[in-house]
Amino acid sequence: MPRALIFLDVDGVLNTHAMEPNDEDAYYPPIDHDELFMRRLGLVLSRKRLAVLAGLVRDLDAGIVLSTSWRVDPQARRALLAALSDGAAAGISTERVLGDTREQLSGSRTDEIFAWLRENGQEPPLPWVAIDDMDLTTGETSDRMDGHFVRTHGGEGLSAAKADEAARLLRELPQFPVSEYVDARLASAECIDPIVISAPHGGGLAPTYLPDRTAGCTECDWNSWELAEEVWRAFGSGGTGRPALVGLLLSRLKLDGNRARCYACEDEGTARVHDAYHAAIEEACAAAVARFGWCLHLDLHGQSHRPATELGYLLTSKDLLLDDDALDGKQPRPSSVDLLLGPRDGPASSSHARRLSRLVRGADSLGAMLESRGFPCVPSPSTPSPVTAEALDSANGADISAKQGPPAADAARATYFWGGFSCRRYGVADSIPAEMGRLPAQALSGWARRVASISLETSWAARVDEDARRAFASALCDAARQFVKEWAPPVEA
Repeated sequence: MPRALIFLDVDGVLNTHAMEPNDEDAYYPPIDHDELFMRRLGLVLSRKRLAVLAGLVRDLDAGIVLSTSWRVDPQARRALLAALSDGAAAGISTERVLGDTREQLSGSRTDEIFAWLRENGQEPPLPWVAIDDMDLTTGETSDRMDGHFVRTHGGEGLSAAKADEAARLLRELPQFPVSEYVDARLASAECIDPIVISAPHGGGLAPTYLPDRTAGCTECDWNSWELAEEVWRAFGSGGTGRPALVGLLLSRLKLDGNRARCYACEDEGTARVHDAYHAAIEEACAAAVARFGWCLHLDLHGQSHRPATELGYLLTSKDLLLDDDALDGKQPRPSSVDLLLGPRDGPASSSHARRLSRLVRGADSLGAMLESRGFPCVPSPSTPSPVTAEALDSANGADISAKQGPPAADAARATYFWGGFSCRRYGVADSIPAEMGRLPAQALSGWARRVASISLETSWAARVDEDARRAFASALCDAARQFVKEWAPPVEA
């Protein structure tokens, strides 16, 4: 799929009005009968201008729609396509030629262009430009050509300067309305919770003009966005105000919001949605820190390989096989909740050990709090290690990524989603390499130091229908508030 459209005229664009058949720059297709036909009708093309067009098409990954009068005569059109595809001239694949405009009763080339856009579903998002030596800025629809038209001079044709003008216009035009694919809701003025909720994998929008991903899991976390909305509503019940909520509405088939930008999608256009999604999370977290002194980021997902909700802290299955003393004494890696392990202000500090094991699977863990409300979790006091050593051994070498739905039995027993890109980007921000979307330096030295992040891979039982989602949302709201009260870090001076 091209990333831009060029509506192409020929006379005065790919030739000049003064060109003669035998000019040094004159070009004819290598097929004899095409050359004979063109010579008989006095048609000629310019090698230099064909080369300029080829560079423009290549640099912008553009498709071509023929708006030229050459499209009307089958022989002239065939000769033009032969010239465009000839490697000795333009070398533009015929697949780049997407079609022709149709003649309109008005006789207006501008009307023909907009009719093609309507009939072929190519109103924006795709940026487009018309290149023509005819003035297309006259007539009733001329104002719609603003920002979409490059006029060549018939005596000069398509010069490098005119190609640069077309490229500038195409790069300035928005590719598609990014806001349609990201639902970002700021915290209300009445909000009392230092919480930001995000949901990267519940979107269902899959426009055909965006390329499908060719690597990684493309399966939707069904009902996870609906669950995120229910959680958001639960926090606002009782008039306490709702926290920030950010959801990616674009299908995971097109974009994975929980991967680094360079691995999340197939093209730059889709990557702009990735940028918008994470910019919204950044804004929400920064606002929470400014308001409350810190932020708890809850990243909501869904899985179907176990009946318990998996809580991810960036601690692996092997990390969680360690006993509590080993986990606390020699923490194997930074966790996404390290902010909460610092010294605690107030009288309770002497009786409350801020140990990692206690935070992720002890009596005061989020898992314990959810289980006390009827929702099994891992890790938790009842299941401190999500995966046994035997399960890890039995699944050695198995695919545990669940790319095609629930993993096979052995792999399922060894599967534990321990937190992904978002959990790391906001919970351990300085661990993200620059090339993978590290936060700006100002954020790293400021609000990003005050964010803890937890990934929630919710069970299907928590998402299956509206009643289930409402019950889980209420439990999570109460548990998260209890967790915040228990583990809130001291506010910086």
